Amino acid sequence: MKKSSIIASLIAVVIVIIGIWIYTNSHQPAVVPVTSDYSDLIQVDSPKPNATVASPLVITGKARGSWYFEASFPVKLVGEDGTVVAEAAAQANPPAGGEWMTADFVPFKATLTFARPTTRTGTLILKNDNPSGDPARDKEIKIPVQFQSKGEHEQASFGTAFTMSVGDRAVFSNGLEIGLTAINDSRCKPDVQCVWQGELAPLLRTQSGLAEGALGPLREVRLGTVNNQSVVADGYSFTLQSATESMATILVTQAQAIQ
Repeated sequence: MKKSSIIASLIAVVIVIIGIWIYTNSHQPAVVPVTSDYSDLIQVDSPKPNATVASPLVITGKARGSWYFEASFPVKLVGEDGTVVAEAAAQANPPAGGEWMTADFVPFKATLTFARPTTRTGTLILKNDNPSGDPARDKEIKIPVQFQSKGEHEQASFGTAFTMSVGDRAVFSNGLEIGLTAINDSRCKPDVQCVWQGELAPLLRTQSGLAEGALGPLREVRLGTVNNQSVVADGYSFTLQSATESMATILVTQAQAIQ
């Protein structure tokens, strides 16, 4: 075989290979990038990313009508370890005369009440309400937040009322520590007839200071807006001045001083 024929054959092979490569790549399916930017569907005004949050946490913003179902959508707060800290439904708050079933943005508001988490950071998750149950239609946005440090507390004084949120604690000059662990709401619901109208009942966990910085045993003190408005325990008088579902205003005095 002549040298020119060999060269021509090699060129032909190269042309065939190039042709196959061009054909194969031109018929590959288009790659569609996946994005989690839903700013055209939902926008959060508060809290901002990496904000320091505490209970009660009020979440506000606006979302298009397609994000809602029956004027609400789920909101969840989780710790950095994945533990669910609080859950609630954000409610649409359209202008007077308006409605949530619209392609426009509709304001919303949600309130999360929670005990102080054990983690330093967390994530606020706002999901669209997807009644179809089809995972392909799920959408969510995530907002990183920071929780108040577990060591943070209010410096309280005897004889001066102070307000605590669920999960907060207060420390007095003599080492007495008080934590608000929960508020039980037994009040009668609207449009329901009840024998007893119920009350808000904050549950305190107290621990007295001892010598050399030691702490005494933990005690529980249950106060109420109707019953047990004042309770004397371990030499202290605890008086509930007011309460909401998430906060309580308390006055503490040393029992010896009120005799």
